[in-house]
Amino acid sequence: MVTMTAFRVFLSAVSSEFASARDALTDDFGARDVLVRVQEQFLPARRLHTLLEALDGDIQTCEA
Repeated sequence: MVTMTAFRVFLSAVSSEFASARDALTDDFGARDVLVRVQEQFLPARRLHTLLEALDGDIQTCEA
């Protein structure tokens, strides 16, 4: 069995203005086996010192 690493996308948008568009893109990408990270899923690791460090670490694992 071959395991492929999912293509990862970090998607950022102002929820109050673009939540529906972001959700539609997330659903569309998900149908194509693209792993999308959105703000509501983002939980910074406790071991990191700042939110910006946690955010940077999460973004660094994404291809787009």
